[in-house]
Amino acid sequence: MKKSTEKNAAETTAKFVIPETYWHKFVVGNKVANLMHGDGQETIDCLTTIEDGLCEACKDEDDPKIRRAFEYSLGKVREALAAYRDAFYSLRKEGF
Repeated sequence: MKKSTEKNAAETTAKFVIPETYWHKFVVGNKVANLMHGDGQETIDCLTTIEDGLCEACKDEDDPKIRRAFEYSLGKVREALAAYRDAFYSLRKEGF
């Protein structure tokens, strides 16, 4: 229950409180914006490629134990994608 409350508090304080001008006017904002846009987009691309590969592996694997292992990893990759997207869009509604 505590983690849920902490997450909700973090979401409430983080989402869209940063003025739009901050991202280009201030050094720290510009640096974070560039990281989120460049490295962040590469992160999403890499995780999406891994997600696609694991989906294919799940579909093609006949051994149920191995398939479950792939499915578990697939779930973790999807969690990572969701967490990053949440971080990405919680800072700036339009993204970077």
